Amino acid sequence: MKKCDCELCQFENPKTTATAIVIKEGKILVLKRNEEPFIGEWDFPGGYLRKEETPDVALKREIQEELGADCQLSFFGFFTGLASYRDFEFPVLNIVYHAKLLDEIKLNVEENTEYSWIPLGQLTTIAFDVNKKVLAQIKENQAALENEK
Repeated sequence: MKKCDCELCQFENPKTTATAIVIKEGKILVLKRNEEPFIGEWDFPGGYLRKEETPDVALKREIQEELGADCQLSFFGFFTGLASYRDFEFPVLNIVYHAKLLDEIKLNVEENTEYSWIPLGQLTTIAFDVNKKVLAQIKENQAALENEK
């Protein structure tokens, strides 16, 4: 991976992302990516914050864009990792929320080709290193998450 060589980039400040964990009846919602990186792999709903967006506003926007649904959010945790764009790798700070969907899913197939509800114990792989950390934490807290309605 290349490193950006401008002075500002050398600080390596993380880009901020927001991610939704949606659990229903012991199953977690995952989306199959329709773009690089990790095209064709499972991912959680979410994305990058825009300038001047708060994490919750960004995540509600992402859920509306990806799933066509409104949601209620409750904070789950902060996670760090790496992401890439073209040949450049950079740090990310992922702000994760437990989300309750308020509408039926209307999948935006431009971003994701499909969605699935996978039993928590059966989800063994997920796109992005930061999501692997999130998945491990979810599995540690599985009972508490399943009780949230």
